[in-house]
Amino acid sequence: MTAVCRKRIILLQEALAIPYNQAVDSERARDMAETITPRKTELGWVMDIPAEMAAILKVEPGSIAVLYPKEGTLETEILPPPSAELKEDFERLFNKYRETCEELKRIGD
Repeated sequence: MTAVCRKRIILLQEALAIPYNQAVDSERARDMAETITPRKTELGWVMDIPAEMAAILKVEPGSIAVLYPKEGTLETEILPPPSAELKEDFERLFNKYRETCEELKRIGD
């Protein structure tokens, strides 16, 4: 095993907090996979930042990362979780225009 390969394994172990050659609880692995699997959007790929990673990055729990491919690299932007005020505004507007939103979703717009 090369030094680069060993370093990658160590980084993965630290990032996932999984000891080498140790069986992983399947429920925890599934939850982690769901948490860190990016979702494609119009803006790029979005992934929820796990609490452990948020602590390491010194960002608020509940933050999300937006991933953008750019000229052979992957750029990231970290967005904080929405404020209570933003959540309230969203709920109010969504409820106000619920029928319109449902119709747009139905016709695929």
